[in-house]
Amino acid sequence: MRVGKPTIAVALLALLFCCAASAQNFDPTAYYVMFSDMHTGDGSSVTVSFEMRGVRYARVQNAPFSGEFVEQMVRGKSDGTQVTHATYPVKIWRNSDGSFRVERVTFSGVDENSEQLSTIVSICDHNAGLMYVLDMQHKIAHRFPCQPTLSLSRPGAQNTTASGAQLTAPRANSVARPPPDPSRPERKSESLGEQVFGEVVAQGSRITTTYPIGYEGNDRPIVVSNETWVSRDLKLEIMRKSSDPHYGSNLREMTNIHKAEPDAALFQVPSDFTIVDESAGFKFTLTKGGS
Repeated sequence: MRVGKPTIAVALLALLFCCAASAQNFDPTAYYVMFSDMHTGDGSSVTVSFEMRGVRYARVQNAPFSGEFVEQMVRGKSDGTQVTHATYPVKIWRNSDGSFRVERVTFSGVDENSEQLSTIVSICDHNAGLMYVLDMQHKIAHRFPCQPTLSLSRPGAQNTTASGAQLTAPRANSVARPPPDPSRPERKSESLGEQVFGEVVAQGSRITTTYPIGYEGNDRPIVVSNETWVSRDLKLEIMRKSSDPHYGSNLREMTNIHKAEPDAALFQVPSDFTIVDESAGFKFTLTKGGS
């Protein structure tokens, strides 16, 4: 197995919790402010670009934590070689008010010789309704609105949408299902019970989809598996494993999780930073050796 250089997934749009249903995914990547990046040919700098299109995040209160998120992707080549790509850890903090801080590193290029540049920090202050993206190299805080789409708290409390409407669980389907069609994919759901991840107890589930012979011209069944482990206490997905012959396997995991109130200073813009209000997309350039 050959291990490729760790990479950071980037995109033009923020990944959002945009409705009650999506909030139930408990996806830690929903805290990211995503960006596109463009590297110079000589590997001396990288320009990161942010777009702002209705940036709204779930607000989870009374469930503070800190931890690191990492993703590992394994892809197979036609000759049987497996190539592994792993992201550098993304650090996440969330306080009891539901505000959060995310730190991600950037690199001067995408090859093995690229160097680590400045860390990009994003802070969502839900009490003020503001998001900050910190350019740590130039000490500039880019500020724009951050409003929650959904407010959640620990089990036992009422969960409401941002408009105040109470969330209700969907009704169970009482209609008897017809027998499975052997010519169509078979989907199986199962509970995996509980597992302890450091200080956190998570509940596991697995969905296995089997595509029969001939469904895609395949000469044998195709089995796709998705396994998730969710902390209902933290309202956070702790681990996700997927296996798909088309795309290989993925492992996404929160590690070094601590269920404690983070330092309040982490959610504040440093006093020596200049605050710039943004109303549209913005960008900044990070360079090697920059202070």
